[in-house]
Amino acid sequence: MKKLLVLSLFFFGALAAAQEKGPAKPAAGHDFLKQFSGHWDCDVEMVLEPGKPAIKSKSKMV
Repeated sequence: MKKLLVLSLFFFGALAAAQEKGPAKPAAGHDFLKQFSGHWDCDVEMVLEPGKPAIKSKSKMV
């Protein structure tokens, strides 16, 4: 029970400290990841067992 209390106090203390600093600023890696944002259409074909027909699937991601 003591451990839970200590962990709770630590978590809420860290949360309060993070809110005082404001939102985090983007790091260098975020520029690289921007190229992958947007709308994606996906056509997937999977062969699970040799000799069996492939399973086809379509999806969209935003």
